Amino acid sequence: MDYLKDRPRVFLSYARSDGEAIATELRKRLQEKEPEITLWQDRICLEGGISWWKQISEALDVVKFLVLVITPNALKSPIIEKEWRYARERGVCVYPVKGVPDKDLAFSRLPLWMRKSQFFD
Repeated sequence: MDYLKDRPRVFLSYARSDGEAIATELRKRLQEKEPEITLWQDRICLEGGISWWKQISEALDVVKFLVLVITPNALKSPIIEKEWRYARERGVCVYPVKGVPDKDLAFSRLPLWMRKSQFFD
């Protein structure tokens, strides 16, 4: 499990189509300002030849936090939902981060627990 060699503490979840730039910028900012926080992002950590879901689930098994970049496509993605559901089942804290302005988010499409959560801008 070389893709977990640094034992990540934070998993970045996002829709590639409209959240990858935000997730990548967030990862870079955190690495610069908080280098002790180890991060897992698919584009950086996924290894070829190993099932992508196996790598994601194993990363989610060891992290403490899932940072969920909320964008319109993230709200529609069954993979993103599968990631946060898996994380919550394992007791991982899910931190929703707004990836777009409020006017572009359909808050009514969010699960009730997420609508009641504190969002980070």
